[in-house]
Amino acid sequence: MSTCLFCRLVQNEIPSYTVYEDERTRAFLDIEPRAPGHTMVVLKKHGITVLDYSQDELGRLFASVQKIIQALTKTFKTDVFTIGINHGEEAGVVIWREFEIFLLD
Repeated sequence: MSTCLFCRLVQNEIPSYTVYEDERTRAFLDIEPRAPGHTMVVLKKHGITVLDYSQDELGRLFASVQKIIQALTKTFKTDVFTIGINHGEEAGVVIWREFEIFLLD
């Protein structure tokens, strides 16, 4: 069993509310949202930083981010979003890879 939080979510070992999924990516609502619609978008393939993925994989990830933004735009009737990329390690604690999307208040 992997200790990677996102791998465990992708493998359905941890419950999540999935809003989009394809063969390479999965998007789910954040359990501690910063704003309505706060969504995490991850590649299903394990990696720690964006350097662990090919340009094709990153392109597919961002294509999924774009689809989620289109859905959030329609659902929340807004076009203002923040997109964050968590990357790397800080003080020995791994910060997992994902895109975060949330609406600005």
